[in-house]
Amino acid sequence: IHQKDAAALNLESGQTLAFEIDGEAYELPVVISEVIAQGLAGVPSGLDGLRFAELPTWALLKKIEKRQHTSV
Repeated sequence: IHQKDAAALNLESGQTLAFEIDGEAYELPVVISEVIAQGLAGVPSGLDGLRFAELPTWALLKKIEKRQHTSV
């Protein structure tokens, strides 16, 4: 995602970002770039498990807070 979008969402490079396309949930690490247009997010081509989606498409992005490990 664009660096200004990352700043607005308080995201850091490498942080996990969840997204949905056509009701399917995915998680990927954040890559911050000046090259991608502001307001857009790129997804790697040929991503394993990513079903076909006619492009362009809308996706809901969700920041994932760092998970805490608990002992049982």
